[in-house]
Amino acid sequence: MKVGLTGGIGSGKTTLLNEFVKLGAVGYIADDEARMLMNNHPVLIAKIKGIFGAAAYENGALNRSLISSMIFEDQKLLELVNNAVRPFVYQHLLEVSKQYPNKVVIYESAILLESDFRKSFDLVITINANKAGRVKRVEKRNGWNSQKIENILNSQYNDQQRSALADLTIDGNNLEKAKVEVEKMYKSFLKKAT
Repeated sequence: MKVGLTGGIGSGKTTLLNEFVKLGAVGYIADDEARMLMNNHPVLIAKIKGIFGAAAYENGALNRSLISSMIFEDQKLLELVNNAVRPFVYQHLLEVSKQYPNKVVIYESAILLESDFRKSFDLVITINANKAGRVKRVEKRNGWNSQKIENILNSQYNDQQRSALADLTIDGNNLEKAKVEVEKMYKSFLKKAT
């Protein structure tokens, strides 16, 4: 069973993904896998260089600070990069999922619902949390300034948009309560997965 887990930056996606994993699910963090693919897949590397030029890579590694500073200020550039990377991530997810045919695979991505990619999942969960709390979490976790966080928030669907497209919604304002909800969900997923 493939389950999509989404929510805006700072909503608690990774925390709740880790909870699913503790319960026995296979976790797949799209951002981590995308970075791995952008650093190792020759065709994707060529596509990224085609978008950003040679400066996209320093000493053979993706220049993440340059790319993130550019894409979160330019919506068209962000879409161009997402459209280049998504097919590779999707193919990789399919390969990973085939390795675990009787397991629940949880795919975590902030932008899962912004494309037709959502149709690839048995169901999609979104995590909603108030904006002020999310900004605090990201400032604490990443040390970013509020303007950078605001740019990212503005590039993603808001909670209402995600909720309208998702099958299930978790309140991410209190992550301890949300973990209890995750446990209940996981038990129901296990029944469907076997």
